[in-house]
Amino acid sequence: MKYKNQLRLISLALILMIGLSACGSLPFANATPTQDIAAVQTSAAATAFVQLTAIAESVMATDAAKPTATELPTSTPTSMPTALEQITTTALPSGASLPATATIAAGGVLPLATLPAGGPTATGGVSIVVPSNATPVKPCYNSLFITDVTIPDNTVLKRLERFTKIWKVQNAGTCNWDEGFGLVYFNGEKLSGVPVYFSGRDPIITPGMQVDMPISMIAPDKKGTYYSEWIMVDDSGKSFGYPFYVMIEVK
Repeated sequence: MKYKNQLRLISLALILMIGLSACGSLPFANATPTQDIAAVQTSAAATAFVQLTAIAESVMATDAAKPTATELPTSTPTSMPTALEQITTTALPSGASLPATATIAAGGVLPLATLPAGGPTATGGVSIVVPSNATPVKPCYNSLFITDVTIPDNTVLKRLERFTKIWKVQNAGTCNWDEGFGLVYFNGEKLSGVPVYFSGRDPIITPGMQVDMPISMIAPDKKGTYYSEWIMVDDSGKSFGYPFYVMIEVK
């Protein structure tokens, strides 16, 4: 639009100059009579035309070099469906549904579906119904520590001192302890202890009864704290229950 206006101005200037050449030049007192007036006017008009044309081309080149703004698209891209919208009802168990207010964070996981009543548990197993009158089943062989009869924890002894550790133990199972049952070494320092067993002359220890179980030991020859564990065994040598321990300090 800018250089079109300039071209119009150039055209008007050319028309004006041509009109002046047709009417003649202004009279000058000192004009040279031998000079061709028409030729001078024609040459001046041509020179003016060339100069105006160069100016117009320069303006057009400058305007063409200017960057033009690129129009941004006016259409709005189609929105992508959300993660919840991509879920179909066929992806859920029969009768299950997603919470109405469920949201999914970036990199998160889908919320757990609401399972119908009576369906599988959250761990995938079957429901277990425990009767109200159910009672725990006791093992056949079991032992329970009651108290330390001798040598309580951290008892101070001399080096190589002989002592007898006695635990009061209860038969916590449902079967009797009889000949062949006993108390044997299990873990820690043995302390020169010797296992003990019930003989045929000893009374039978029925379920619920308590009995003193003694082990003869010797304190080590070096100073320090020592710990020894012992456990009950049946007449086949199989251990049961929890171990009992003794802890002494030698000075």
